Amino acid sequence: MSILRQIARRAKSWGKGREEQPRTRRQAALVTLCYLSLSLCGQAQSSASSSARHVVVISVDGMRASAYFALSPRARIPNLLRLKEEGSFAEGVEGVYPTVTYPSHTTIVTGRMPSEHGIYTNLSSRQPGKNPHDWFWLSDAIKAPTLWDEARQHHLTSGAVSWPVTVHAAIDWNVPEVWDPAKGPSADFFYLAKFMDPLFGAELLGALGPPQAGVDTDTQKTRLAIYLIKAHQPNLLLLHLDAVDEAEHQRGPESAEAAAALERVDARIGDVLAAVKEAGLESSTDVFAVSDHGFLPIERQVGPDVLLVKAGLLTADERGEITGGKLATVSNGGSFFIYWPEGTDLKSEVVAALKPLVEQGLIWGLLDRLAPARSGCRTRSTDGPRSRRGYCLRGQRARRTGE
Repeated sequence: MSILRQIARRAKSWGKGREEQPRTRRQAALVTLCYLSLSLCGQAQSSASSSARHVVVISVDGMRASAYFALSPRARIPNLLRLKEEGSFAEGVEGVYPTVTYPSHTTIVTGRMPSEHGIYTNLSSRQPGKNPHDWFWLSDAIKAPTLWDEARQHHLTSGAVSWPVTVHAAIDWNVPEVWDPAKGPSADFFYLAKFMDPLFGAELLGALGPPQAGVDTDTQKTRLAIYLIKAHQPNLLLLHLDAVDEAEHQRGPESAEAAAALERVDARIGDVLAAVKEAGLESSTDVFAVSDHGFLPIERQVGPDVLLVKAGLLTADERGEITGGKLATVSNGGSFFIYWPEGTDLKSEVVAALKPLVEQGLIWGLLDRLAPARSGCRTRSTDGPRSRRGYCLRGQRARRTGE
C-alpha cells in the first residue's frame, strides 16, 4: 500500500467524531504528513498538471514547537512566524522512540514507526568495536516506501540536501548526508562527492564552486537547495538544517547560542522562500517546516559503558573506545540499548554491573526487548546475528532528547 493511501485512510478515520475528541499530538504529526503526501502526489492520479506542483520540506533539527508557539523574546524568527500565520501548525507532536535524528527523519518521510521502517537509532553498527562511528547513511536500510519513492512512482522529480538516510536513494538530484567517520561531521565536499551521482557532483562544482571557506554548513546547504529550486524545480525537495541541534547540544536548549542559531536558520528559510518566489513557483509550492525532536536540559552525562567495561562485558582501549566484548551497546539520547547474542543470557551480569547507577537513581528502568517494541522501536541488530536479545535502560536522569 502506498504512503498516500495509508495516511489518507488514517486521516479519514480520524475525521470521525472529530468534534467530540481533540486530535492528539501524534495524530497531528501524521495528518501533517498526510497533507505533505497529498500535496506531492494527490493530483498525479487524475491529472498531468500535477507535475507543476511542488513541495519543499525544511527540517530544523532540534527545534521544539515552543520555538514558534510560545516564543522566546530573544528569538526573532519572522519567516517561521509567517509560515505559522499564513498556514497550519502543530502545538507539538509526540516523537517516535527513540527520539533521535535518523529514526525521526525516516518516520517523517515514511509515516512509519522505527520498528517498521528499520532505522531504530542513529548509529548503524551493533557489533562491539566494529565501525562504532558509522551512522545509518545508506538508504537501502529503510524497509518502507518513502516520499521520494512515492514521487518517482507518480513520475515526479525529487531533490534532497543533507537529508538523513539518503545515500544511494532514488532521488533525482541528491546531496546526501554522510561524512568521514574518522573525522566526524564536516563540510567535506570531496568526500561527500564519492556518494553522489558523478555528473550531478560535477554540475554543482561547476555552477557553485567548492564550499566557501568560513561559511557555516546550513548556509552551504541552503545555497545548494536554492540552486536545485532554480535550476531543476523538483516536485519534492528535502532540506535538513542542523545549526539549532548543534547549538542546543553544546550550550543547552534555553541558551543564547540556541536562540541565535534559530535566528540564523530562520534567515535560511527566508532565503528558500525567496528562491521559490524568484523561480516563479510561489503559487504552486507547499512549504513544510518540520522538526525531528526537541531537547531537555541535562544535569550530567551518564556512561553505562564504563561500568560494563569494569565488569568485563566490554573491552576498551586507552582512549576509552570500545574494542570488543560479550555484548554491544548504543546510546540513544535518554536511553541506552544493550545487545547480546541469542543463546546466551547476560541479563544478571548486566544488572549487577549497572547496580550503582540504579542505586543513585540515574536509571529509571531496565526494559526487556518487548517493551521498546511496544512503543514502535526495533531493538534487533541488522548487521550481526539476527537472533540478538536486547535490553534498554530508559530515562537516565542526566538526560537530553535528540542527537
